[in-house]
Amino acid sequence: MIDYFISSKLAEPEDANDHYSEQLVELPNLGVYYNRPRLSGPKCTKEFFGLKPNQHAYVCPQTAFKFHPDFDQALAGILEADPLAEIILIDGRVSAWTQALKHRWERILPDGMRRVKFLPTMPNPEFLQLLACADVLLDPFPFCGGNSSYEAFAVGTPVVTLPGRFLRGRLTYAMLQRMGITSLHASSVSDYVRIAVELGSDPSKNQACRKQISESAGVLFDNPEDVSVWESLFQEWIG
Repeated sequence: MIDYFISSKLAEPEDANDHYSEQLVELPNLGVYYNRPRLSGPKCTKEFFGLKPNQHAYVCPQTAFKFHPDFDQALAGILEADPLAEIILIDGRVSAWTQALKHRWERILPDGMRRVKFLPTMPNPEFLQLLACADVLLDPFPFCGGNSSYEAFAVGTPVVTLPGRFLRGRLTYAMLQRMGITSLHASSVSDYVRIAVELGSDPSKNQACRKQISESAGVLFDNPEDVSVWESLFQEWIG
């Protein structure tokens, strides 16, 4: 029997207590001590990954089962609003998952799969390079990224998110809260598309956002406060 569910106040919605049968304990920060990932070698170009330098790379490097049909609206909206948009994804661990997504998107996305590109799985140093050369990272609602969002912020890449109702869709939002960045979380699907396309197609806005991330992302990494908050909690319980 589980008595407590420990989470983050930055990630949970106002009605979070209704989502748990356990007693919910909300840490004031993320409570995750994360070593900062770093690029090895100089930053790669889009051409290294077979991408066109004049295209806008909207990267969503999530496992295939996170792509809920609700997220298709955002992908379609981005492709419609930005004629230079290219959606970049990673092959699923199970080939059938990738094929199922391709069949679905052939039917519903503008131009079908013509501007959707799947890259093969890659080692982490190469993966970080992909995140660094992406114009925008797309968080797939109603789920979200976890490690990939930490890694993207570590290399200064914007991640657009639409916070969901539950914890599983609010981790990127919590990271943004921790950094004090309010411009990357959307309030609706149309707002998500707007933010993504502005960052993907406007170099000046993109660079300004990257600068803000670079200046504030340090709080996410190697932060002793994310250890001390656990110490305080356990000391309180032990008495």
